[in-house]
Amino acid sequence: ALEGTFAARLKQNTPSGPLATPLFIAQGLNDDLVFPTVQNAYVKNRCAAGERLIYRTYANRDHLSLVAPDSPLSTDLVSWSRARFAGEAFAAQCPP
Repeated sequence: ALEGTFAARLKQNTPSGPLATPLFIAQGLNDDLVFPTVQNAYVKNRCAAGERLIYRTYANRDHLSLVAPDSPLSTDLVSWSRARFAGEAFAAQCPP
């Protein structure tokens, strides 16, 4: 387990909710900065806490290529955001 100043800083930078708005979380499966296993655990904890979120993973994307102009995340996130601004219903999609 992490301890000390670094662990304290990580805890400060990890949202623990509750969040009042729907949340879209994206993860590149080749990410070597935010490891998919760490993100998966975070998402499962947020889902268990009752957060309304959608979690999408993207094969062959790392931390930077996930947000590159050619990433499928761009289209997914814009569509999802437009639906939220339009007031469309949102069904949480937590992983099994």
